[in-house]
Amino acid sequence: MRDSGKKGVTVGARFAILSPKPVGILKNGASLIQTGRPFEMLSGPPIPMKPYEPHKVKREMTFFVLKQTEIKRQKLGMPVAINTLCSAETCDRIKAGTNVAAQCACFAQYSRNGSTARNVCIKLDFSFQSNGERVSIDNFTSLRTSRLLFDNETISVDCQTLHHNNIATEIAKTWKKIVKHVNENGGWTIMGWFVRAIKNEEDKQENDEDAMHESIKTNITYLYPTTLKHENIPPEMLVRNVFIQGAVNQTTNADRDASQDNL
Repeated sequence: MRDSGKKGVTVGARFAILSPKPVGILKNGASLIQTGRPFEMLSGPPIPMKPYEPHKVKREMTFFVLKQTEIKRQKLGMPVAINTLCSAETCDRIKAGTNVAAQCACFAQYSRNGSTARNVCIKLDFSFQSNGERVSIDNFTSLRTSRLLFDNETISVDCQTLHHNNIATEIAKTWKKIVKHVNENGGWTIMGWFVRAIKNEEDKQENDEDAMHESIKTNITYLYPTTLKHENIPPEMLVRNVFIQGAVNQTTNADRDASQDNL
């Protein structure tokens, strides 16, 4: 399906086809329809609130949904551009790491590396507070959230380009500004799951008598402003693609000048 200028038209999007006309049947038995009228996008179902209460969990995995929540940047965590194997447009359950199979919670992608497009997103560290407890999240990756940092919601360069010192610094400054701006204008919606996890022998700390003790594993699947949209964020806060291109050109010119000096 061609995207005729309608944002949000991705795999999994909900829409209604107006005045469909049957035109045939495919080999698998599915009906083929045609329409000359535009389709109507449908809004998704309301997301219910569900508190983050890990103290009530036994062994089962439990999801949570928080709205209008403030987050904090991790002081030691710098946003880092990475490659992912998932578009994350319908599911943000990707995990930063070296294990390719672990980057998708739905299926192992290691068997189809050659046919899966790589996407660039920004690895983010943050924390939120719930029930008086500060929860730290490391290595969160989401194409949806990453695009929030860039003008036109577009990351137009490769991962290596975003590692350029000036660009990486600009991304870090932008993440700081956006966190503050969203916190002050409706907060964030955070969705994820948590489960009790047992630490193994190699996780045992010095003087720890009980090697097999429990902890809470928390995974975030969605982080986005509760009320703000991308167009509501002041343009001057965003990483401008024209700035990125200027930094790339400056580096290219400097490298060329250095090469000529060595001749």
